[in-house]
Amino acid sequence: MKKKLNLINVLLFNFPLIISSIIISCIVTICNIQLRKYSGNIIDQIGIVNEIHYTLIRITGCIFILVTGSFINKYILKRLIGFTCKQLLDKLTYSISNCNQAWLNNQNNGDAINTFTTDVNGVGNYINRIVGIAVSDAFLFFITCILIFKINFYLAILLIISSTIPVFVINISSNLLQKKYKTFQEIFSNANKTLHDTLSNIELVKAYSIQVNSLDNYSGKLKQSNEYNRTLAKLESLGGAISILTSFLTVLVTVGYGGWLVSNSYITIGTFFTILMLTDYIIDPIMKFSNTIFITKKTKVNIERLNKYLLAPCENLGNKELVQIDSKIVLEMRNVSFSYNENDIILNEFNLKIKKGEHIYIIGPIGSGKSSILKIIAGFLQHYKGDVYLYEQNLKECNIESLRSIISFVTQDVFLFSGTIYDNVSIVKPNSTKEDIEEVCKLAGIHTEIVNMEKGYFTNIGEDGYGISGGQKQRLSLARAFLANSPIFLLDEPYSALDIKNKEHIKKTLSKIGKNKVIITVTHDTSIIDDNSRVISLESLVKG
Repeated sequence: MKKKLNLINVLLFNFPLIISSIIISCIVTICNIQLRKYSGNIIDQIGIVNEIHYTLIRITGCIFILVTGSFINKYILKRLIGFTCKQLLDKLTYSISNCNQAWLNNQNNGDAINTFTTDVNGVGNYINRIVGIAVSDAFLFFITCILIFKINFYLAILLIISSTIPVFVINISSNLLQKKYKTFQEIFSNANKTLHDTLSNIELVKAYSIQVNSLDNYSGKLKQSNEYNRTLAKLESLGGAISILTSFLTVLVTVGYGGWLVSNSYITIGTFFTILMLTDYIIDPIMKFSNTIFITKKTKVNIERLNKYLLAPCENLGNKELVQIDSKIVLEMRNVSFSYNENDIILNEFNLKIKKGEHIYIIGPIGSGKSSILKIIAGFLQHYKGDVYLYEQNLKECNIESLRSIISFVTQDVFLFSGTIYDNVSIVKPNSTKEDIEEVCKLAGIHTEIVNMEKGYFTNIGEDGYGISGGQKQRLSLARAFLANSPIFLLDEPYSALDIKNKEHIKKTLSKIGKNKVIITVTHDTSIIDDNSRVISLESLVKG
């Protein structure tokens, strides 16, 4: 079961490191306080050589521990932040790659990018603030108050009151900051989406000369996000101003009441000097406290956004392993109905049986459900009615990994990764040999074109196949499917970008390798269908 992230458990991804950091912070804090205390003692020990000598030795020891401890703690803190951010990124990647496809299709891709960057970094800043600053500051404040209580009870009470009252004002403004920050993140995500869409479709943008409109749209959203950012800056500045006022009030109380205590011989000048230096350990945490609150409020928004993806609905098929058995009927769909919404029925009680070695074609107009059938079989669309059986086993009872392991899926929108041709084909079987890759590329009819390129199979192509033709992209996608060599091939418009020569080559390849497989081809191109082929027409199923 997925665990919801919160402000506490995000700090506990590496418990040993966080405990080590806290312990070292406390040791460093004690040394800091002792330094101030010994500095005050020196004033009272002027003229007493032996006492000053021992005090200076203690000061030297404290400085050594202080410097060494601070260095070690910074190293531990960096490791803790790096480890936590990596864990979060790993969890995000796993969750998104295994989430329900229909849910993922409805998400803003700019929002996802923002989550991987801004929100994860926000958690890193929070850990740095809490573990690296807030914990040691809280310990410092607590110990300092105890020491001042021992010196003079009333002075300690006055210092605590003067330093903590403004905290309530800061907390009120931080609640407003949290709301504004959430809106800022949403607007910034939309700006990211606009930029992503523009860059992903840059040729279309240029073709219609709409660069100015696209940039204006992006600039407008950035301007809106900057306005919210300025509001956030004002709220944080207000917290800073209150902190400065608090520090001034605390110093005023210390000097005023402390001076009165000295003049009436309640404390020595050395003790008063110690109090003045210790007051800094009350002022400094309070000065930082407003920023700590603001960072915590921002992180609550970051965590809320992270949970959206970390708790995303999974591809929730069953737990049984799908086993290939010797079955007369390999694939059967019984009364399958599917719709994206109540008013748009795509499939209505659709039935289909396919035997081993069959290659069927599914034809029909746009919106008739051709691609939806393939996505249902592949487990991408799961909210359907009816039943789908593979090797006499209901897909609803089988786990998604075992299902995908027996399917080679060539999607309608061919996608290639930025990298070499070799990497793009071998991605389905990373341990494949060069001979394996060349063999499947020959089957896809693209081997000769590849070897004629300057770097052959190690030619780099851009994101989404930039630098090669649409037909080459499609054949590389087919080569990937041939390398997977699954018993079931789902081909969605595999001929759409091919010329007549390459269409015939792919048809012969499918005929050659398909004798013991199930091949389902969705197409609008009836010219590639032989007269004796089995054809499923969805035209009659489309609502008029």
